[in-house]
Amino acid sequence: MRITIATDAGRARVWHHSLAEALAACGHEISFAEVPVADQQLARVLRHLDLLLRAETRLYRVPGDHAFARFTPSLAAAAPPDLTLDLSSAGTTTSPGIFPLFNGERGERGQFATLVNRQSPDLAIHTSDGGDLDLSGLPAIENRQIASFGLAHLAMATVALLLKAVAQRGPHGNAKTAALAHAPASAVKPLFFGASMLGTKILHNLGKVGRRTPAWHVAWRRTHDDAIQNTGQWPQGHFTPLPDDGLRYFADPFVFVQDGVHHVFCEEFPYDTGIGVISHFTLDRHSRASPVRRVLEQPYHLSYPQVFAYEGAIYMLPETSANRDLQLYRARNFPDDWVLEKVLIEDIDLADATFITHGGRCWIFATPRLRHGSSWDQLALFHAPHPLGPWTAHPENPVILDAGRARPGGQMWVKDGRIHRVAQDCSGSYGGSLRLLRVDEIDATGFRQSEIARIVPPPTATWRGLHTLNCAGDFEVIDYFA
Repeated sequence: MRITIATDAGRARVWHHSLAEALAACGHEISFAEVPVADQQLARVLRHLDLLLRAETRLYRVPGDHAFARFTPSLAAAAPPDLTLDLSSAGTTTSPGIFPLFNGERGERGQFATLVNRQSPDLAIHTSDGGDLDLSGLPAIENRQIASFGLAHLAMATVALLLKAVAQRGPHGNAKTAALAHAPASAVKPLFFGASMLGTKILHNLGKVGRRTPAWHVAWRRTHDDAIQNTGQWPQGHFTPLPDDGLRYFADPFVFVQDGVHHVFCEEFPYDTGIGVISHFTLDRHSRASPVRRVLEQPYHLSYPQVFAYEGAIYMLPETSANRDLQLYRARNFPDDWVLEKVLIEDIDLADATFITHGGRCWIFATPRLRHGSSWDQLALFHAPHPLGPWTAHPENPVILDAGRARPGGQMWVKDGRIHRVAQDCSGSYGGSLRLLRVDEIDATGFRQSEIARIVPPPTATWRGLHTLNCAGDFEVIDYFA
């Protein structure tokens, strides 16, 4: 298919180039076109945005190839396009075409407005003939203080939805549009935003002087038929935190019962190396923890160590996104000795991959990350006949784009014949809270989920977020940020 990508005149960005490369890899013929910006107020906003982006490259050492950096495309199209992707601020009259809206606005002004209004941006894909694609989502903006990074996260989420839209190539019902307030055009002032964010960062850094840096902490409690995953509510019981010496933090706890013993595997992050390792401790019947010891280390970062049994073997599926793959380990001598069984998926950045068997298939839920993009807002599925594969990507990946309900937050379970899962709610901040979700449909072509409950720290807690929730046997484990 011949596809033209239309951008504001003189404002082709690196993320447009990334979109073109991905489309070309799918066999499409790509060209670019420029759309003049005639409206003077809009042109002034875009000029000021360019000034802000250039200033940020010096103030914050933003890489020169960030997603909103300029690039010079080849504009000429050999023949009229079959489809136009209209990414301009003013819009074209070319048809057939599709275009994204950001909280109801087009182009870079709409993208920048999502940084101003402080809400999760509502992203929806529309068609030029008045029909709507059933494609929308709530992307994550991890960094709202530096526009170059915040806009990059939004841009790469847009790339993910546009790739799905091109694959669909036509209207499929009405796009789901959330009723979110967005900044009017008059409120989109890039230079004012840059100055105010710089002041905020300076005050924030001054306020950290002499304070202990917040970190993740692992904690556990003995359950009495009141596990959070069963009740959907915060329990009355007290969580016991795992002590740390201030030289490291612990996160991503998973509890696994073997021969009546409760084993907890977690990420240990030593500050001196900055590389996560997998550590282990046990819990006795008095809720006391054994000494923590390391059980798996690599030259790259490891985290999120899900442990599960399958056909008599015990496996661990840690996050190895720092090595751009997904690795499966087998216990040679549980719980201390682990060997690499197989690299399941290569050349991919997957966060918090979580395994389950259902309907005669093995499934992995994970959050993919595109270059320049966020690892908070997409959910991808993979399925296989056996844990060793071969693993097949779901054709609708990412099956959802939603910072509040995508990224896995713990082991899944089957109840009443349906998969239930924990998701991190990153709509406000990373690991701000958790959501319990029920998978209503999952097969080789479809996916639907519905929310059961949102789990937030109790009002009396000094915690600033929840990140992981797991339960097995008599214990429930969490991690929290404080």
